[in-house]
Amino acid sequence: MPTFADSSCASGKDCGGTISGNATFVPGLDNGNAISFDGASEVVFPLALTENILDRESRTICLWAKFDTAQAGGLFSYGTAGPDRADFSLRALGANQDPDEKLRIQLWGVSDKDLDIDADANTWHHYCMSYKFGTDVKLYFDGSLSSGGFASPDGPLVTGQRNFRLGNWFDGANNFLTGLEIDDLCVYESALTQPQVKELRDLRASAAPSTSPTNQPSSS
Repeated sequence: MPTFADSSCASGKDCGGTISGNATFVPGLDNGNAISFDGASEVVFPLALTENILDRESRTICLWAKFDTAQAGGLFSYGTAGPDRADFSLRALGANQDPDEKLRIQLWGVSDKDLDIDADANTWHHYCMSYKFGTDVKLYFDGSLSSGGFASPDGPLVTGQRNFRLGNWFDGANNFLTGLEIDDLCVYESALTQPQVKELRDLRASAAPSTSPTNQPSSS
């Protein structure tokens, strides 16, 4: 699969995903490659990509995305449905919910958190979702911690060995997000700090995504 993402490939992992359905490559940020989802497609990554962030381990997933905020479906999905804290996913709730509740930090069970994100429809925005073992899950929007943007699990995550999916929230059934475009996916084996997230966002906001792996941001 053509490279559209910087991720933990830097540590020698296979970062090639498998496209299911009719996802296509389109011009992305600064004429880089983005991937476009048609509402019946996803990209599924091999377990090798996430072997060090399984189950309880710390992690951060960052990406640039644009989509119709009236649509419901998953930006990314990692985990499973049912058991509390077994999911680590970000999904749009769509127009069938309270319009102020546009995104959900999906951890499954009482730990889920709904957020009002002021994302303009079909406009590029930067999203980072992080988890530090034993503490909150945080969502950063355009480089800043979103208002109320953290969920406090009542215990550690238990996501287990699951494939990481783009363009879908998989809860036993597919919940694709129509019209979603994603660029510059980054997967880190640690919980990035807010300055690191901002550095990552500012870099991509002012320069084209690179086609080679990027190291973790230097800020602390």
